[in-house]
Amino acid sequence: MESKPSVHLYLIRHGMTAYNQEKKYLGHSDIPVLQGRLEKAYHRLRDQFSARKIDKVFSSDLTRCLQTAEYLFPEKPIAVDKRLREINFGDWEGSTYEDLKEDKVYCGWLADWQKKQIPNGESWPIFRERVNVFLEHFLHDRAESN
Repeated sequence: MESKPSVHLYLIRHGMTAYNQEKKYLGHSDIPVLQGRLEKAYHRLRDQFSARKIDKVFSSDLTRCLQTAEYLFPEKPIAVDKRLREINFGDWEGSTYEDLKEDKVYCGWLADWQKKQIPNGESWPIFRERVNVFLEHFLHDRAESN
């Protein structure tokens, strides 16, 4: 029986930002992780990953993601890819639910977020396709190297 190579893919969310703390929508805005929060929240995860063989580390190009990846994998080069960005919240970037709860377009999006377009942002299908293209390329490149 022939065995096929396996891939272990770990998806890690970036550390806490001011927008996260303030419950603001954060997609493509480039803001850093809050000072001291990586060490507090990710030190055990960093220890766990240091004991594993990690072949490659990918990150979004946004500062908060790079800071998190560099903290978790200090000895590894980070492959940066814009396709790994979070969904683009467009006009709602930096807003909270409280700011938007009376907006009819926002309420429509909440009711049907998988189909509705965010004004000047992304729809779920566009976001999903962007990430899927990255994953397809990653798996294709991985298969070719084995």
